[in-house]
Formats: sequence, C-alpha cells, structure tokens
Amino acid sequence: MPIALDTSETVDVWLNSDAHKPEAERPVFVFHHLSYKQFRQVETLREEADKVADADDHEARELRVQAVKLGLVGWRNMGFGYDATDDLSFLTRWEIFELAWGYPKKLEMTEIEKKAPSSRLPSNSESSTASQPSPNPSDSQTVPAPSAPGT
Repeated sequence: MPIALDTSETVDVWLNSDAHKPEAERPVFVFHHLSYKQFRQVETLREEADKVADADDHEARELRVQAVKLGLVGWRNMGFGYDATDDLSFLTRWEIFELAWGYPKKLEMTEIEKKAPSSRLPSNSESSTASQPSPNPSDSQTVPAPSAPGT
C-alpha cells in the first residue's frame, strides 16, 4: 500500500526548542506521509508565504498554517487535545515557520529510511543494479530565515 494512504504510518515531529525534553513529556506534532500532490501543495503554500511575508505577515502565517495542516493529524503532550479545526494560534510565527519547512523533510527522511534496504550487503546472486532510494540533491536546501515584517 502506498505510504501516503496508510493512516497508521505517521511521523512525530517536535520543535527544536523541545528536543531536550524527555521523550515521554516532549510535545509532538503527528504528521501523515504526503502524496506527491500534497507535497507540491505544501511547497506552493510555502513559496506563496515567502512572497507575501514582507507585505502581509498575517497572510504569510496563514499560508504556512495551511501547509502544516495538510499533513497534521494529531499532537501529544500539548496540555490539550488535538482539534483538526484549530488555527494553531498557540504557536509563534517562528514555530509555524519551523514546522512548515521542517515536517516535509522529516517525512521524506523517514520514508527513505523505511524503504532503504537492510544494512546487509547484497550477495553475488543479487542484482548489482538494485535500486536504492536516495534523497533528491535539490531538496537538500537549508531552511531560509523568515522575513521580519517591514524589512
């Protein structure tokens, strides 16, 4: 079954500021794997947000929230239950930015790890042309810093 259709296949993502917290207490956002179409939608929303950020910080934030919500299916350890209709206003603009840019990359890396062959070396009887997933070099970009309003 395609991983994007398997509702049991989720990935936990946390904010950098929470990374030091014990796993049992760490607030996490739960994301499902994105189809290619959904991944492109996320990219488009992020690009649109970056274009309008200087002129309209509120619109940029709303576009990034939409990008996050395309993959968000839950959260844990937030102090309140998950609500799919939540506007994520409890997050700062920097946290929304971090999630919008970070979660798709985490999903991709998790998928690559899941689909990568085991660490064993292929035997002589196995094809030496076995396909191995590899990250797209064009995706290995650094996360740009968000624009400050009015700059």
